[in-house]
Amino acid sequence: SIYKAKNNPIFMHNFGTDFQNMHMVRGRKVHGIIFDPGAAGCVIGTDTASQYERNVLTAVGMKISVKPSSATMTGINGVSDRSPGTASIPVGIIPNVAMSFEADLIGGSGSQCPGLLPNTTNRYFRMIQFASYFNNGDGLLAIHVENKRHLVRMMLTDTGHYLLPCDNFGKQSDDNTMSKHVLMVDSVV
Repeated sequence: SIYKAKNNPIFMHNFGTDFQNMHMVRGRKVHGIIFDPGAAGCVIGTDTASQYERNVLTAVGMKISVKPSSATMTGINGVSDRSPGTASIPVGIIPNVAMSFEADLIGGSGSQCPGLLPNTTNRYFRMIQFASYFNNGDGLLAIHVENKRHLVRMMLTDTGHYLLPCDNFGKQSDDNTMSKHVLMVDSVV
């Protein structure tokens, strides 16, 4: 499918409307945002956002807020639809660091579209990607927040995309060797 946000195309592999496959990591559903530097802007399907709020945010006492949006999305069928709104979605990407994903919502046939993290966000947080950093194909992402570098694991989905898990509110990484990764990143940047 192809969506256009403000006349800038967002290209996605042709998986029909079965966007749920893009959240599968080694056969297990993971709530997260697709790392997509080619996306024109931050977008997420209304059903995807609703499932995330119900399955993740409610348990930690958080909610999604939505404000009006003038953005329009055009699907592969050429029909233009107005975005139901712009959502501010709390995300747990970095343990103990409050962050939110600001995205235009997509309804209708795009309602299950995963959250897409565009290049504008990549540039804003001065992200550095290390593809296939781990033996299983997972990547490593350096994110700069408030002048501090944080490392997060990008999970390789069953469709070949990288996904940033968003349900890590306050939990430390289960990877005991993160200090080794910090030293490696510091040596190359």
